[in-house]
Amino acid sequence: MTTVLLWLLIIILLLLFWPLILAPIIWIFRKNVLKSIEKDVDEFIANPEKFNDKKTYLILDLAIWKIYKKGDKDSAYHLAERLMDLNKDEAKSWHTGNAYHTCYTIFGLSQLEKNNIKMAKFYLYKSAQFSSSQLLTR
Repeated sequence: MTTVLLWLLIIILLLLFWPLILAPIIWIFRKNVLKSIEKDVDEFIANPEKFNDKKTYLILDLAIWKIYKKGDKDSAYHLAERLMDLNKDEAKSWHTGNAYHTCYTIFGLSQLEKNNIKMAKFYLYKSAQFSSSQLLTR
């Protein structure tokens, strides 16, 4: 009888404190996934033709922003064009909304830097019209 009570107590404690038990495991897993994605982004920036376009939505999106923030705005613009073309082929993808948002935002910022306010407004307004991906809205 005491064994059953002991197991019942263990189960109750696990149910009550499972977030504390799993939190370190989730944190380590999250950290490893982020490191892996960052490594893929850096590898993509160094050697973009090596990647299969059908599997690079996230990597391409992150690479665009990383390159843009480093100041290579022309490369970011060309990668955004590539993502836009890829997105037209994969119109039903889970990443469609995010891809369009990124592309139009980069296009708008590019036009803003050229002092083309009319086109900057057009692209930035267009970027705001897309909802995020299904993946993020679940």
